[in-house]
Amino acid sequence: MSLINAFPRVGQLPPAMVSAHWQTGADLAVQLLDQSPAWVLVSPPPVMGATQLWLDSRELVSGGHLLCMRGSQWVFALVATPAGVIGHSFSPPVVERVWQGIFAQVTDGDVLGQLKAVPDHWPVAPAAIVEQFYQQWLYQTAQPPEDWARSVLHEIYTPLSTIGVWTDVLLKYHQELPQRVVQGLQAIAQEVRLRQELWHSWFEPQGCQAGLGDWREQAQVRGIVLDFDLAERLPPMLRQLLAQVMPLLLGELPPGAQIHGAVKQSQKHGQKVIILYLQFTALEARKILDSDWEWSPQTGRLYPSLARCQERLAALGGELHWQAQGLELTLPLEAMIQQGLGDEQVGGGGDF
Repeated sequence: MSLINAFPRVGQLPPAMVSAHWQTGADLAVQLLDQSPAWVLVSPPPVMGATQLWLDSRELVSGGHLLCMRGSQWVFALVATPAGVIGHSFSPPVVERVWQGIFAQVTDGDVLGQLKAVPDHWPVAPAAIVEQFYQQWLYQTAQPPEDWARSVLHEIYTPLSTIGVWTDVLLKYHQELPQRVVQGLQAIAQEVRLRQELWHSWFEPQGCQAGLGDWREQAQVRGIVLDFDLAERLPPMLRQLLAQVMPLLLGELPPGAQIHGAVKQSQKHGQKVIILYLQFTALEARKILDSDWEWSPQTGRLYPSLARCQERLAALGGELHWQAQGLELTLPLEAMIQQGLGDEQVGGGGDF
């Protein structure tokens, strides 16, 4: 039996992406392991620390990437196939099925004896551990590398700052300049400030995760009506995803546009889900530069690819449907509830 079949839900990534995506998740899980000494850890990368028994999965089962953790406080499994299918779960029944699948494929008698000697203990992960893992995994796979992002931000800020300084200098002589020139300089000065704020909020989205305060200020400056409130109980993971969309909307929508949003719990394909709805004025089409970037001919701005965001979200069991005048972002709740993230973590239903 293929170990990926042990998961009730799986995601699909392009094969070229799956290794890095799996590695990020595996590294995060191992880091969390420091807070919970483990009996067994099975994974390709060598792991030092609190693990009492570590085995290289490449010597146990063939193909794909495998991480199966048996801890004193929680269990976790992460499997990715060469075809790009990826499954992950803190649910004890799922992890146990993966464990039994390993048993069925191991041929080394000594190794099999070690695995069978592990105590029959399958604890449910604390909600804080599950939330921390998925929040960090989503953030690290959805954001540009930090060093690269900061270098790009520096290269952008330098010419913007130069333009802004010279614009302010010229505006000091506004009484000696034609009114049309003064109006143009004022428009440039305002746009420079907006660009600096938008780029900063994009590369530092954690500043917007606690709510819509920064976005409301930017929307007000641009004359955009933002009719949407984030509830305190909204999962940080969903705020991370929202942080990917808001800079695009605020950067592309014209003055006078409106953004309306709502968050609901619902049933979809037989699963309990949390859904974010956003409706807004139609956006102009953007051009695809490559697999990671989109470019707006209307404004000249560069944005992370929404298609790539959809791929990464799909690997976490979610969906993102984007249209010219709205989007629908869905995250399944069933796995979170099984892992200890009950309804009290995301609200009891209805609008937030």
